[in-house]
Amino acid sequence: MRIVQRLSEGLVKRKHEVTVITSQHMKTLPRQAVIGGVKIVRVPSIHQFARGQIMPTFLPELVMQAKYYDVVNIHTPLFEIGPATLGIYCATGKKPIVTYVCDLSMRYGTYGLLAKFVETVYYKSVDLACKVADKIVVLSEDYAATSRIRKYSKKMVSIAPPINTEIFYPVDQICAREKFSLGEGIIVGFAGRLVYEKGLRYLIEATPLMMDEIPDAKIVIVGEGEKIAGGTKESVKPELMRLMQELNLRNVIFLGNLEPELLREFFSACDVLVLPSIDRLEAFGMVQVEALLCGIPVVSTNLPGVREVVRLTGGGIVVPPKDNAKLADAIIRVVKNKKKFVVPRDILLQYFAIEKTIERYERLFYQSLE
Repeated sequence: MRIVQRLSEGLVKRKHEVTVITSQHMKTLPRQAVIGGVKIVRVPSIHQFARGQIMPTFLPELVMQAKYYDVVNIHTPLFEIGPATLGIYCATGKKPIVTYVCDLSMRYGTYGLLAKFVETVYYKSVDLACKVADKIVVLSEDYAATSRIRKYSKKMVSIAPPINTEIFYPVDQICAREKFSLGEGIIVGFAGRLVYEKGLRYLIEATPLMMDEIPDAKIVIVGEGEKIAGGTKESVKPELMRLMQELNLRNVIFLGNLEPELLREFFSACDVLVLPSIDRLEAFGMVQVEALLCGIPVVSTNLPGVREVVRLTGGGIVVPPKDNAKLADAIIRVVKNKKKFVVPRDILLQYFAIEKTIERYERLFYQSLE
């Protein structure tokens, strides 16, 4: 999870000692490592269900490690969040800080009745964690107000996710397009994992609706479509390929996964970035800020949390989820009025500078020790 990585590395730069306990989701990964100054402890996983790992030794490892640290910050979705929070409190007297990234929404059609059972048990675990936790970090008040944990609002602290604002800035569009062999014309971009909640099928279905107004448009999709959490069952790439054939689309390009430095080039190559998300698993959409930092406006959906970026900055248009016609219309409007939606960098940093996010976490951790 990028949030954990950036937060941990940011705290290390501020001279804190940080250990991250996570899953050894691939047996080729070492059990322990140091990356970016952060100590990584990987707990063996015996099975994967959907996007989660089953780790019998996770709880004892977490409780043992917690004894050596002043503050414990647990990020969820995590099935064991309740027992983990209670276990740490009972063993050490410390009330952990919980970072609540998003509600868990399982796809019953994919996993059947087992998914409903897992979701029910998970929210009992979340409820226990929220009762025990010292504070609950949420990514935005907008998302939290409609979340499954909204009754714990008095414990909540809203902190934007750590976005690496230092590495995202505009580069020459022509050079950026040459790097990916995109040629001329309008580039409508998407960046993210190719999974259900991103709503990519609606971007594909909206494509024919925009071709009269922007006939030279290309839809360029960046992101992992195979090696994703949950495995190939979670990937929507096969569905997208079928849909493209049905609609006889020849202007959709998949670039695969890109490293952050190349993402900067990709965003700069675009005319607009689209985030057509449809599910509460999408709680913010950091790519929106990254694109805006590169001078590229966005079109996103009217989901709690996701809509906050455009609301705060004015850097694009928000449309209803699953509405192909309005999505196509918004893309056309942004492309034809691009300068209107470009946001000055100082305004973006006012809300999303990574230093501010790390400082807010640091202040919260110090307060928990008082």
